Amino acid sequence: MNQTFCITVLVLMALVFPLLPALVSPSAKILINGCKVVYYGAWVKGFGVILLGLASYVSFWILKVSNNLSVTIASAMLMLLSLAMVLEFYFTRFEFTSDTVFAYSFWRKKRVLRLSGIREIVYAPNFRWFVLKAESKGVLAVSMLMSGVRDFIDEVESGHVHPEL
Repeated sequence: MNQTFCITVLVLMALVFPLLPALVSPSAKILINGCKVVYYGAWVKGFGVILLGLASYVSFWILKVSNNLSVTIASAMLMLLSLAMVLEFYFTRFEFTSDTVFAYSFWRKKRVLRLSGIREIVYAPNFRWFVLKAESKGVLAVSMLMSGVRDFIDEVESGHVHPEL
């Protein structure tokens, strides 16, 4: 594997990642218990797994050929970052009804919020997230890469929240 191949792969990933929002479903899936769910779809999860595989391959290749400590640390960081993305894609979801939001994440325990407790919605264009600020449970960051995010935001807005979009 040479440097040109690595650069080509990184450029292709940089070109594909911004296109992922076009592949996600605008509608939330309805579960058996009557909740709607916002989740990362198969396209995003697949991208994460491919990214993890490529990052692992590149990292192990760099470890094999390089004796430079800073390059080794950088490749390990790339692999850990891609692992964090896969964990985010597979374990984060939001279930919601007309008055309650259930937030699940690998990084935090389950949180339950009332829609009436959400005070502000801000769109962060740099990260393509909707940031929902709640009274008691802190902040929820809802990615535009999640399927059903538009239904979720519409439901939150109908709870008399005035977003700052």
